[in-house]
Amino acid sequence: MRDIRLAKIESDIWGFVRDSYPHMVVRAEYWDQDPSRIALFFIDERFRDLYRRQRYHYLVHMIPKEYFDSTLADAGWFELTPDESPDSVDDPDEEFIASITPDVIGSLQECQFFAALDEVFLPKGSTVKATNMFGGLPAREARTKALRL
Repeated sequence: MRDIRLAKIESDIWGFVRDSYPHMVVRAEYWDQDPSRIALFFIDERFRDLYRRQRYHYLVHMIPKEYFDSTLADAGWFELTPDESPDSVDDPDEEFIASITPDVIGSLQECQFFAALDEVFLPKGSTVKATNMFGGLPAREARTKALRL
């Protein structure tokens, strides 16, 4: 028999994400590592070209803060493609990223990368709607070739 609490969480989350992720599978279960916590599995092919933090970022902003705080704050999140498992997804080394961030941001600012990026996606004085950035790294790479950086 399916736990009513987990079924409700799955249904609630599906309601929050279905417009953006119509083919997503949402699964909630008690976490094997700590049965007092819930493990949430978000499975969608559109995650393939996204880093783990991007996957989480896209999802968490679709869920109302009040719901997140009251129901999901202590949950474990696993954003996966259909052929991934939680153990198969690499997470970048946090310390390494933190150590190079100042140099990377400094270099990008020095060459005015962010100003050029803004101009590509939303030119000054344009009445055109801003470009949608969803699509992962390959889609963004194609869009930013115009920058020639």
